[in-house]
Amino acid sequence: MRQSNTVTHSHPEILGGTPVFVGTRVPVRSLFDYVEGGETLDEFLRQFPSVKREQAIVLDEWFTLGLRGTRSNDYTATDLFIAEKYTTWRDSRADRREPHPFYSIPMLTLYGIAFSGVAIGVAQACLAEFMKLAEVKKGGGPFAGVTATLSQNAAVRVEVARQHAKFRSARAFTFSCRTRASQ
Repeated sequence: MRQSNTVTHSHPEILGGTPVFVGTRVPVRSLFDYVEGGETLDEFLRQFPSVKREQAIVLDEWFTLGLRGTRSNDYTATDLFIAEKYTTWRDSRADRREPHPFYSIPMLTLYGIAFSGVAIGVAQACLAEFMKLAEVKKGGGPFAGVTATLSQNAAVRVEVARQHAKFRSARAFTFSCRTRASQ
């Protein structure tokens, strides 16, 4: 089966069907590997001169925030065609392909629930790791003469309790939103 557009294409006789840039034998994946490895688009284009700059643009807005380690890069390919059967938008009943209640959740609500779930998971992991550290870490630095661990400090215990309450509240709120969205 041949898929083609002006930027990339896939054909069984070219690299066994691996998606490549049109007019080349350069796999699209190689661009992602370069960028994820810390190389620039200019370096990629120097190494693969048959690929045109217009064929591959890398958007890296996270790097400006110092979050490159999150691997949160966006990629764009100009004039890339995606057949309608591979797209979806579930905000209207006519667009839904499945009758299950899960599919009736509006797309942006689903994203919000998913992202909040990730944030709650990170918060839970941070609290758990802090609790492990608090069992062995002593406050005040090496010259303060403090012998008690952080877990024995009343002020630390109060703050941990507050943060744990906030975590449980956020978790309960997310679950209630998910329940309401699926009804």
